[in-house]
Amino acid sequence: MFSMEKGIIMNIAIKTPSQFVAEIEGIVKETQMSYFDACMYYAHQANVEIETVASLIKGSQILKAKIAADDFMRMYRSEFRRVFTNFGKE
Repeated sequence: MFSMEKGIIMNIAIKTPSQFVAEIEGIVKETQMSYFDACMYYAHQANVEIETVASLIKGSQILKAKIAADDFMRMYRSEFRRVFTNFGKE
């Protein structure tokens, strides 16, 4: 086990994409990070190559969907703010 500074404990010896997803779910739940940020955080803290994390993400349809949904919502919120900030100024 490996302990991170925010009190999250993760298992470095990940063998399957489903185990990786469980680790990422734990990080997201504890830190409120996006799924993508949690994957990058995991890679940094566990000293794992980004390519290894990418292959684990590719192996999980669920995690790919959650990362895509987070990205979509980030873009949606950004566009929503832009439209309503400029509303009536034209």
